[in-house]
Amino acid sequence: MFGQNNALQSFSLGRTKITYLITEALAPYFKNEQRKRIEDSYFTLLYDETTNAAGRKELHIAIRYWCESMNSIVTQHLETFFIGKSRADDICMTFSTVGRWEDFCVVLEKYNFPFYHFLRHVPQRWLTIEDAGKRALLLWTATKYYFFEYILREKKDKTLMESLAYRRIANLLKRPTMKEEVMFVVLSANIFTSVTSVFQREEPLIHLLYSELKNLIKILIGRCKNTNLAYDEIFKGSNLLQPDKVVVDKTILDELDRCGDSVAKIQFLEKASNHYVSACQYILEKSSLQSKNNILRSVRCLHPSERQKSYSISAIMTAAKALPFEIQTDILTDEWKLLQEEKYPETDISKIRIDVYWSYFFTLKNSFGNIKYPIKSQHKNVVCKILIQ
Repeated sequence: MFGQNNALQSFSLGRTKITYLITEALAPYFKNEQRKRIEDSYFTLLYDETTNAAGRKELHIAIRYWCESMNSIVTQHLETFFIGKSRADDICMTFSTVGRWEDFCVVLEKYNFPFYHFLRHVPQRWLTIEDAGKRALLLWTATKYYFFEYILREKKDKTLMESLAYRRIANLLKRPTMKEEVMFVVLSANIFTSVTSVFQREEPLIHLLYSELKNLIKILIGRCKNTNLAYDEIFKGSNLLQPDKVVVDKTILDELDRCGDSVAKIQFLEKASNHYVSACQYILEKSSLQSKNNILRSVRCLHPSERQKSYSISAIMTAAKALPFEIQTDILTDEWKLLQEEKYPETDISKIRIDVYWSYFFTLKNSFGNIKYPIKSQHKNVVCKILIQ
């Protein structure tokens, strides 16, 4: 382009032009390369709506697929969409919110609290509830003072006290066990995030999902029911533990005792018990844990420590039959039995990604130089499809 001159050494672009160079010249090339890699692979689309540093809502779309060049499952950004709106009430709220925040800062300064904003919880996103609850508890004293003393004393905006939102919040703050309920939400959310946060990694972890869900259900059931019961009897209401036996953190029990309302305490513990039961039933309803052909239980056979166990033969058959294409199950059975005798070269496989682990077996060849396990290697159709999902 520049011939034999020294133009490259002095060549420079400003911010705008370099942006155009990336988006209009380089991006289409890499986009096309990505499309070529995806064409012959099964893939899964991932969606994530979030708010950026500028306060604008974004919808990120990523794609997960098997990459032949990397010989593993990769997750790459596909597209970003900006979701915008500007209604009249949004503009009005922007101005009024600033004024109310200034008033609240006066209260925060009075109690020597850091100037923390409340965190908004989005009901559709479990990730936000724990942090939002913790922030509400941190500002609990200041919040009650602001709603029940500061606004009345300063006679701020009479229309505010007459609004539906003010009355709703004030009524909740007056509830005897409201603080304890928020504490319970935070501690309960931690039970779930300790499990779900593990699955936020880029690598496929479906082979661990069954055992993690099973342990989660055991934890929840153990908090409100007699675990020595038969499985069919666990969810019978008559088998619930007495309210005083329901497992709740000591900090919550101490707050309930300070409340001094024994009836409210019993009602609180009964609701906590119902929460545990409902959570268990929801997990069982939305997963295949109770299904006769339990896919989650079957794909455990992909775990390195489970591959050589006898049950894994029938398990891989169950998983293969659930895929949207035909598999020669007799050949798959033969290959799996031979595969059970294979040794992985690494001694410590605990830190190896599951897709990297299986890619080793995809490339094995027999004495004649042919692929040793063609059913599993052809488009990686059995193992890879399961891992990508």
